[in-house]
Amino acid sequence: MEQIPDAPWIREAETYGYPPDYSPILCPECGEECDVIYMDDNNNALGCDQCIRAVDADTWRQNYGEI
Repeated sequence: MEQIPDAPWIREAETYGYPPDYSPILCPECGEECDVIYMDDNNNALGCDQCIRAVDADTWRQNYGEI
């Protein structure tokens, strides 16, 4: 089975590393490098994909009860 080759920018990153002007995005809450920052309705940062976890609503209700 033939594999699909990586995109050129992926091959470049694997060969040469990150570009010199690369700076990771850090979570304003936990300080970890992240891909997603979660915000509330007032555009305040709540956390990121490293420090916030998603829980199914039904599971939450079973574990913590109703408000």
